[in-house]
Amino acid sequence: MKKLFVCLSVLVSLCAGAAHAEELPYIGKISGTNVNVRSKPDTYREVVCQLGKGDEVNVVGHTGEWCQIEYPAKARVWIFNQFVKDNEVIANNIQAHCGAGENFTVLCKIPNGYKFTVKETMGDWLAIEPPKDATAYVAKRFVQYFSSTAGYEAKKQRVAEAKAAYADAMRFKDAELAQKEAAPRYDEITGRFREIARKYADCDEAEKAQEELMSLRDLAARSADAEAVRDPERDDSREEKREEKDKKKHKFFFFF
Repeated sequence: MKKLFVCLSVLVSLCAGAAHAEELPYIGKISGTNVNVRSKPDTYREVVCQLGKGDEVNVVGHTGEWCQIEYPAKARVWIFNQFVKDNEVIANNIQAHCGAGENFTVLCKIPNGYKFTVKETMGDWLAIEPPKDATAYVAKRFVQYFSSTAGYEAKKQRVAEAKAAYADAMRFKDAELAQKEAAPRYDEITGRFREIARKYADCDEAEKAQEELMSLRDLAARSADAEAVRDPERDDSREEKREEKDKKKHKFFFFF
């Protein structure tokens, strides 16, 4: 019975792995260090960049022992500057190469009107952000299934929301601390960061929010001490109230 259970477990695992292989596109994680990303599925083709262990790639296809992936953002795509003007393509279907020259592999073709950002220049060639149609290849043995693309996109959306919320909280904090007419609303400032730490606990912004809360706590304490120094009369008033309260306690205990 135990052997049967083990066999069934192995079979389920194999089926799951096969299903993952067929569910294109999907997100894979690089399992090696300094893994070469090539322009085509061949070890003789150009290395466009290298990826490290844990880097995520969007796998869009399989060719033999290679995974076809979306072109990594860190890699360069080059176009000839004769076909562009004011960071916009002005010719039909110009070729995008993996290097600064016509002898490099063509990655994709870019349509007329495509707008881009220049990352680097080399002679008559411009390095631009990778177009969506550009792909590259990584050996399958270095790619492990991580999640479906849908799940990955949802995670990206959540991270984007966390970053936006953190940026808004930082702007609010800076505005509150910069004003001179009134004291900063520390309760509202800390409330925003607490909400980020609670709502986006699985994002890096949650840790940043916790660090801000610690900093704000120290800042609020220093601000209270400084206020007492600036307004000694109010500090004296507090001391008088404390003494009056102690007298009442003394009378109460003396009566009994």
